[in-house]
Amino acid sequence: MSDSRRMVDAHDHLCDLDRRPKPWPDDPDHEPVRRTLGVAYLRSAAALPLAGREPERTVAVGCVAAMPETRELLTWPRPPR
Repeated sequence: MSDSRRMVDAHDHLCDLDRRPKPWPDDPDHEPVRRTLGVAYLRSAAALPLAGREPERTVAVGCVAAMPETRELLTWPRPPR
């Protein structure tokens, strides 16, 4: 039987703005998300409950549909479980 407090976060964007700059962070409305979102971000986000549930796994999503970025994303180290 599964623990109903555990969950899968089905949509976590990951991007490294130093390696692959994007034009959208320059918009003043995007200030809250104008940062690199990588493995350290995932680890800190996984430590926080979401709607009273504990994230157990996540689905990593790239910022753009481009093969070079997808290949990089797949080489990032996985956070420990």
